[in-house]
Amino acid sequence: MADAISKNDEISQEAHESSALKKPSRQAATENRVAEISSLLNSLEDAAGESGLTARPAPPPGLEKKKTTATLLESAKPTPAPAREPRSLFEQKLIDEMHDGVVFVDSQAKICLWNKGAERLTGVDSETAIGQAFAPSLLAMCNHASRRISDEACPVAKALLTNTQLRQRLLIMGRRGKHIAIDLHAIPVHAADESVKGATVLLHDAQPEATLEEKCDALYAEVTKDPMTKVANRAEFDRMHALFIEAHEQAKQSCSLIMIDIDHFKKINDTFGHQAGDEAIIAMANLLSSKCRSGDLVARYGGEEFVVLCADCGIADAASRAEQIRKKLSETQHACLGNQRITASFGVTELQTRDTSESMLRRADQALLKAKDQGRNQVVQLGNGMKTKKTKKKWWPFGRKASRILVESTLTTKVPVDIAIEKLRGFVTDHKAKIISTDESSVALEVSSETVSYDRRKADRHVTFRVELQFHEDRVESTNKLGLASGEQVQTRVEIAIRPKRSSRRRKAEQAERARLILQCIKAYFMAKEGEEVEAELVAAGEN
Repeated sequence: MADAISKNDEISQEAHESSALKKPSRQAATENRVAEISSLLNSLEDAAGESGLTARPAPPPGLEKKKTTATLLESAKPTPAPAREPRSLFEQKLIDEMHDGVVFVDSQAKICLWNKGAERLTGVDSETAIGQAFAPSLLAMCNHASRRISDEACPVAKALLTNTQLRQRLLIMGRRGKHIAIDLHAIPVHAADESVKGATVLLHDAQPEATLEEKCDALYAEVTKDPMTKVANRAEFDRMHALFIEAHEQAKQSCSLIMIDIDHFKKINDTFGHQAGDEAIIAMANLLSSKCRSGDLVARYGGEEFVVLCADCGIADAASRAEQIRKKLSETQHACLGNQRITASFGVTELQTRDTSESMLRRADQALLKAKDQGRNQVVQLGNGMKTKKTKKKWWPFGRKASRILVESTLTTKVPVDIAIEKLRGFVTDHKAKIISTDESSVALEVSSETVSYDRRKADRHVTFRVELQFHEDRVESTNKLGLASGEQVQTRVEIAIRPKRSSRRRKAEQAERARLILQCIKAYFMAKEGEEVEAELVAAGEN
């Protein structure tokens, strides 16, 4: 038994010694495998460097021996390129190949990118455009009414300022030197902190849509306009007359109707022929249209009869306008009639309480028949406004002398006259000004110094000023700094005179100062420049 135990101990000892001998050989094999993989990794890193792949960063010191075989094999895999690089290539390719114009601008509206589509649409290459400010003058940009848009009203600048997307149908100068319709879409671009970094501007060629709209407009004109005179037809007048009355009743404003009939029209046809009669009708329509204001409607009611809806106009003003038209017509010679003149009779009425379109038209027709019965070539009015108010005599027998002008200047604003008048409406509303008189090109206001003088002493009296404005719309040739997008630009010239309502020898210096404040306030509303500033700007432009 003891011999067996001793024998087993010898066997165990031999096994232990054999295991101890085998262990160093396994460790050597592992180390050899690690060396082979390291060599493979180095060769892969060299290949990655030659092919442009990013090599794996070196491990921290002291960790090389702790790497397992799996870690080494994983590290031996080539690292893919960053995802952003190929995506940028795709984006660049997409932007360049887009049919629409794509423009990137920074927060100051400076152009950073101008793609091939923008070049095809505008004819301006990217080298010329990049670095320039995106402004309407760069592309001779106009609105849908073909009026030039000033740089101050740039839609892209508005999108950056308001931090909102903006879509607008506009006209720009195309590569063939003609204006084309586009849809401009400005999209602000935000940073991580929500600040505006710039905008993406899409310029979509809207010529096909514009052509379709033109066809729709032509179809609408065919339905609503008289084909010979191009003014509204009777159906359109009947539709608009009812809406006209409703709108003025809601606004509690007066409106008037003028009915016109050419005198002895049958004799014209019998003497000179029907073609000459048609020429006379067209001449009458053109005269009425030329004397119309914005908001009025001229329509051919039938044959040689016409009607005019006068917006925001009392019977006295409507009768005065009718008299001007009658006089102009009677003084005009017509070549188609052997240089003879024609006349017309006018019936005028004003909207009255509980009036309908039928009752108002019937009253105007009665006034017209009365003008015919009384000998033709005259104006007869029926309805409100016929009685003239008697002016109350002043107890003071001598009239006051007209106060002298304190401030007189000429302002120039780069907008059409209708927009300038809208800006003046804002001044009137904000400063509670009173409109004294208006006509086709001038306005007279009364403004209190209380609304414009903010540093006034409490003991000072309010001074009421009379402000007289005369509007002139001019068209000037203009171009941008690059010599591109040249064309006409519409601007408005406003001649302004300010005087106190009542003349007084006291505090003339103070009154002049307040008058200048009114001038500066109106100038700010118009966003205008005075005569000297305009001349200096022209001189600077000539030097450049």
